[in-house]
Amino acid sequence: MIRNDIKMAWRALRKNKLFSVINILGLSVGLCACLSVATVVVDDLSYDSHWKNKDNIYRLLSIRPTNGGSGDKMASSFAGLEYALPENFPEIKTVVNLRSGTTNFKISKENDDTTSTTILDTSIKIWDVLDFNILQGSPQNFVEGTTNLVITKTFKDTYFPNSDPVGIIINDAPTYGATPDEYLITGIIEDIPANTHLRAQAIVIKKSRVEQLVKEQYGTTRQYYMTTKAGTDITALTKKVNAWYKDFIATERAWEYDFQPIEDVYLHSDFETAQEVQGDYNTIFILSGISILLLIIACINFINLSASRSMQRIKEVGVRKILGAGNRAIIRQFLVEAILYFAISTIMATIVYYLTLPLLESFIGHELQQTFASDLQLLAMGYGVVLLVSIFVGLYPALLMSKLKAAASLKGSLKTSGANFQSIVQKGLVTFQFAISTVVLIALIVVDNQVSFMKNKDLGYNTENLLAVSNISWDNKADTFKDRLLRIPGITNASITSFLPGTSSTYMTKKAEDPFNKDQFLEVDFIRGDADLPVTLGLKLKTGRLFNKEISTDTPASESEIVFDDDEQEINLQSSLISEYTSKALDIKNLNTPIHSVETNPIGILKDFHNESLRQSMSPTVIIAESNPQYGGMLIRLDPEAIQQALPQLQTLWKEIYPVKLLDLNWVDETVQRQYLKETRLQQFFSFFSGLSMLLAALGILGLIAQATALRMKEIGIRKVLGASVSNIVLLFSKDFIKLIGIAALIGAPISYYFVNEWLLGFAYRTSVSWWVFVAAAAITLIVALLTIAVQTIKAAIANPVDSLKIDA
Repeated sequence: MIRNDIKMAWRALRKNKLFSVINILGLSVGLCACLSVATVVVDDLSYDSHWKNKDNIYRLLSIRPTNGGSGDKMASSFAGLEYALPENFPEIKTVVNLRSGTTNFKISKENDDTTSTTILDTSIKIWDVLDFNILQGSPQNFVEGTTNLVITKTFKDTYFPNSDPVGIIINDAPTYGATPDEYLITGIIEDIPANTHLRAQAIVIKKSRVEQLVKEQYGTTRQYYMTTKAGTDITALTKKVNAWYKDFIATERAWEYDFQPIEDVYLHSDFETAQEVQGDYNTIFILSGISILLLIIACINFINLSASRSMQRIKEVGVRKILGAGNRAIIRQFLVEAILYFAISTIMATIVYYLTLPLLESFIGHELQQTFASDLQLLAMGYGVVLLVSIFVGLYPALLMSKLKAAASLKGSLKTSGANFQSIVQKGLVTFQFAISTVVLIALIVVDNQVSFMKNKDLGYNTENLLAVSNISWDNKADTFKDRLLRIPGITNASITSFLPGTSSTYMTKKAEDPFNKDQFLEVDFIRGDADLPVTLGLKLKTGRLFNKEISTDTPASESEIVFDDDEQEINLQSSLISEYTSKALDIKNLNTPIHSVETNPIGILKDFHNESLRQSMSPTVIIAESNPQYGGMLIRLDPEAIQQALPQLQTLWKEIYPVKLLDLNWVDETVQRQYLKETRLQQFFSFFSGLSMLLAALGILGLIAQATALRMKEIGIRKVLGASVSNIVLLFSKDFIKLIGIAALIGAPISYYFVNEWLLGFAYRTSVSWWVFVAAAAITLIVALLTIAVQTIKAAIANPVDSLKIDA
């Protein structure tokens, strides 16, 4: 019986090729989109779930005290907690410092080539927290007297393909210090899975340093992870730790601490901008929603086209009922047809998914660990969901046809079988379909506007033709390098600074009393550089003066001891430049007057500039200068006409003065743009999905119009004989869809406004959602619909009316 139903379903599929192609293409697109997005979502949700002790591993978070309560979270904590926590709380087994970073290794001593390697910087206690699969050596046994290095299998195969590297010493290209550091390779481990925020090619293990926790709340800060005993109530432990710490420092303004489960670190660390490998839970939610909506559009197409096509199969159903077929047989036949369409579409979607998986990995920038290609159980679950969807989607046309009366069916009539209800359902589904397309299109326009706004907004300084040298130690050669650098034709300005736009914004912050709110404090950012920083950046002076190298308080030597803390102390106040926003926030009315709240003497006010990304609000900012700085990066302004000539000379000069250091150069405008990579990818996703939603909607209209024109060919012929033009015929079939699109726009506009407005609230500086966005989205949707309708109706309208009138009613 089922075999016979499959044969009949296959014949029905082959009989109407246009209907079949539209359905299979639409379902394939929807299913492939769902598979691709589901892969990204499943992979993101699987981050750090492979660690054996994952349920008891936490990252230690610090919460800065602010006005009247807790403030910003950060992933670094006082080093004294590494030993203080296990000593005072038996629930805590191990605390280990663990930081992700990058080191440039020199593999061969025969040349100066370096390889940039992602590393985990930690101590020997890492083996008590994370379980790495050791392939060779005994890296868990620390070798005293040198830094230990554990490399992954891929690293070994790449740089030591034909040798055993265990026991070999390699050097780095030092960032800080004038001499390279040595690293002893003590072991090889299996590659660290890609679905972890601790992604790395090697592990650098150093000897632990013991620091005491001090009551004054200062000291070295590091990032720490810890393990707890099984069954520990982490909420209760958090309360105990915070109560203990508050008693320990004996002050009301105590830091607080929180313990973040390791499985939450990847998706819930938006507070930690320095974390390189991190996802966004909101983005996952958005992408999941869009992919599901695409599948819904494809399913709506199938339902509408199946219901519309049933008009041509009324007599077939009537004959089957006269011959004894019951309602169950009719339902089974149409369900088998639906399952067949979904089966073919699933096969096509799976093939496309497999072929495009490398492109997906290239787009997101890393290997996907959990995919439908690598996990058969996951693939089986996906196919099971598709089967359930196919049954659900096929039920409506199946039930519609099963309710037909045999006598009415043989007459080709649906009057007694719910034709009006079917028409209402069809229009409702079409409206819902276009509402989805409108929502996605409005979201695309808003995201595109916001990305464009962020990338083109005036930041208060000039990022064009500006090079940045990454932070290093200058080893008492800063002035020599800079003086010789400025002699190179094409280099107009240079400055050594802690502020590298898009990379490092400040070198410290300080609390200052809020002059407008008693007992409240403001966080003031400090930027450090040499006297040429304002000119090199292109900052604009509003009033006062810039730094003068001849005035000692303008540019004190970098070795000078200047204490910044919250106590009132007598110190030599250093000259500074402040922004307009700072002068207003701190109520600074006069220049050259010491401001004790920030322990500085402002000599000039600069026009406002953004030292953070546009996601953050502007904050009070103070620029101080120093002579002969020992640490920091460098900003280099070039003449755009001489860049090609200047760069080789810059590299030659660097090799001469810093032969063992790596010259890490980045264009500032590109670095600033990379701050918005997440939003740019979201924009690209919306562009892709918006195009797919429009394609699916257009396919649905094409199918409905094709069915409608086929059923009304005789009517079209009569109208043409009576003088109707082609435009009249097009309008006849278009007006109903125009009404539905108008209703869809009215439904989609408030829904999209709510969601895009919520998304925009995540940016301190954002574009507005103007009325034209909704008009443009509705207009684009209408144009796509009208063009699709016109293609099919013009074809029917230009047909010979004589042939149309010969069609049997």
